[in-house]
Amino acid sequence: MKKRTLEFGCVNGVIWYVGDDGKLDKDEWQSFLLFVRAILLVSGEQPVLAWGVGYGTGPDALQRRKLIDEFAAYDVRVAVNTDSIIARGVVKVFAWFKPNFRAFEIHDRSAASEYLQLSTAVAYRVLKEMNDAEARMGKGLR
Repeated sequence: MKKRTLEFGCVNGVIWYVGDDGKLDKDEWQSFLLFVRAILLVSGEQPVLAWGVGYGTGPDALQRRKLIDEFAAYDVRVAVNTDSIIARGVVKVFAWFKPNFRAFEIHDRSAASEYLQLSTAVAYRVLKEMNDAEARMGKGLR
């Protein structure tokens, strides 16, 4: 069985994803983009929240560009927890074009939750989903 490089979902209107270190599978990334597009279409003019956890450098340049294109016309607030200083720098560059993008250290989940302005209950549910995905990928808070 092929190891997954990306897991994602949506809890209480918060799109979440967990990316493994190394290159993200193109088919899995395409499925994620289709999922994001569906959530955005349903959201209408409502703000959308997205929270990602990534190990390594995350999506490649083309994958990042496609995600930015998906978010372009929507009011989206994005928080990314990553262990990569390079990935945090990339998110900082994105913030020049989409000011609602922020990156945080991999373990600083509370800062990401606060940035997204999540209630404690919603943050707990999203974190549970992400932690379960990390465990399936052999990752997680160490």
